[in-house]
Amino acid sequence: MSSGAVMITRAWRSQLGRCIAFFGLSVVAVVLSSYFPGSVIKGELFTLFGWRISLSLPLFTLVPLYALMRLAWPIYDAVFMIDKRGIEMKTGILSLNQRIVRVRYEDIRSIELDQTLMERALNVGTVGIGSAA
Repeated sequence: MSSGAVMITRAWRSQLGRCIAFFGLSVVAVVLSSYFPGSVIKGELFTLFGWRISLSLPLFTLVPLYALMRLAWPIYDAVFMIDKRGIEMKTGILSLNQRIVRVRYEDIRSIELDQTLMERALNVGTVGIGSAA
């Protein structure tokens, strides 16, 4: 694509359910770590100038960490580029397989916007482009 292209990524608002799940699981992880202190791994890392540096790792933090990865993956895995010749969609940026689809403006036959009531309130949705090619 040319240098005057506009780059668009997915909005975090499109992943609102996953955002709520992440924050909810974070609260649950803190509560469970306080109720089950045996789930916290404690150990000394090293000694530096007479100071003992130790680390406490609550195992329940791995659950919200997984939820955070599931939240960030769709946002950063796709990029949409719009320039004077057409539209380009790159998906799989964070994956082993990358897919690039280019559609020229003269090949576009229809544009479809799909939004639920919540997506309209958040100003997000799914855009579909129909082409003849």
